Amino acid sequence: MALVVPAAGEAEMLERIVGNPTQTTNGDVHIHLYKNNYTPVEGSVLGDFTELVDATDQNYALKPLTAASWSPSSSNPTVMEYTQQTWTFLGIPDNFIPVYGYFVTADNDTTLLWAERFTDAPYNIPETGGSVSITPKLELA
Repeated sequence: MALVVPAAGEAEMLERIVGNPTQTTNGDVHIHLYKNNYTPVEGSVLGDFTELVDATDQNYALKPLTAASWSPSSSNPTVMEYTQQTWTFLGIPDNFIPVYGYFVTADNDTTLLWAERFTDAPYNIPETGGSVSITPKLELA
């Protein structure tokens, strides 16, 4: 699945690109995993995603992506990359965790910036534990 920038996040993404002085956020964003069977579309909003939660999805926490840590791809100048992010889950007795994709919010966690469903979703984290890794990328086409 391709990365989707919903209409709700387009204005903020543009403001971040041009460094709009009215932009109040510091440029950092948060990456989250979601567990509902949902495919992001341009009209997606935060309420469309069911984020994993630590109480039931052992050892889960959103991850901050700091603005200063993005770097251009060495092979494609239209791609910005972030280092791989890995979530390692503890065992869940008699259960498993489905992970369908990820979404990214502004640092206030109220603005959905972009989302992506895994092409081979879901990743089912077994009751014995497991991990999910993502290398965040943004590409201008």
